[in-house]
Amino acid sequence: MTRPCILFLALAAFGGLAASAATADQPGGHKVIHWEKNATIAYQKAVAQKKPLILFFLCNLHDEKCIHCKRYRASLFSDELGALTDDAIFVQAELDTKNGNRSVDEGAKALFERLGCKSTTVATILEPHPTMIAELARLNGYFNATDLTRHCRDIVSKWRNSGSKLTVAGKN
Repeated sequence: MTRPCILFLALAAFGGLAASAATADQPGGHKVIHWEKNATIAYQKAVAQKKPLILFFLCNLHDEKCIHCKRYRASLFSDELGALTDDAIFVQAELDTKNGNRSVDEGAKALFERLGCKSTTVATILEPHPTMIAELARLNGYFNATDLTRHCRDIVSKWRNSGSKLTVAGKN
């Protein structure tokens, strides 16, 4: 599903500082993801680098009761997912589900609402388009590291093999 450029412009208004998204190698040759902290800046980097944005919506770290998000976080920091670090821009957005999905990152909150996400523990993969928000796929619920990596790799590969054209896929 595509979204008009108005959302992108609204996200730009919420810009802030972000962490570096450069890759790093761990001992043994494993790559790790350096997570962007701001969805707006991450999206701008995705557009500039012509890479999809993989955005994970999770409960606030302080919500001790959400076992799904705790398990998901373990998948996010796996060596398997780290292997995709050169193929996409990654951002993790924490939402305070007890307080109206508030977030430190207003751009992430705007995306969560605009994309019609119903709950956290969801990943969305966005095409790097400069004038509209285009969701390539959505992964709802918990995935172990192997399955999460496979799904993300398949979606990014299909997008690249299509000539990086707007090829919006159905939601998973």
